[in-house]
Amino acid sequence: MNKSLVIFVIVLLILINSNIVASNAFLDKSSIDNIDIDEYILEEMQSKHIPGLAASIAIGESIIWKGAYGYANIEINRKVKNETLFKIASVSKTITATALMQLYEEGLIELNDPINDYLPFNVIHPMYPYKEITFHMLLTHSSGIKDNWEYLFHFVGDCPIPFQTFLEEYLVTGGIYYDSDNNFKKNIRYLFFI
Repeated sequence: MNKSLVIFVIVLLILINSNIVASNAFLDKSSIDNIDIDEYILEEMQSKHIPGLAASIAIGESIIWKGAYGYANIEINRKVKNETLFKIASVSKTITATALMQLYEEGLIELNDPINDYLPFNVIHPMYPYKEITFHMLLTHSSGIKDNWEYLFHFVGDCPIPFQTFLEEYLVTGGIYYDSDNNFKKNIRYLFFI
């Protein structure tokens, strides 16, 4: 069985919550002790039963450290390399939220703005067609949009269709991936009052 590893998130959480990243030891490349990082990551992988991961540390626009550990596929003994592709999964939430908050700080959006004012297509919750979905709702998971794994793809590498095309086909009535029963939560009235 070929398993896709979603480990990047775990290593970031491990490093973020560790004293390694919190310390001032990483102010420049010359102060990094690769042995300490390797030991720490290998110990965490063993204790958490993590089969493989790739990680890096960047300061500004420079990658000052990177490492690859364990296996991308245990069954065929394929090791993780720095170039190994991982599914980004929920790690994208922090990137998206950060970008959205930067737009907010620059005064380009308001958190209670309807997303349809900014999209080239309209997203309408089928059970609440008169309630506008806002950026705040997206950030707080209160929009009622949900993952429907029947239509969410599992690709090795890049998705063969543009993300905007997929979203429109997933969220707009008549789209080839649209499913009003499974792409949207049914009972979310309480969420709209957050």
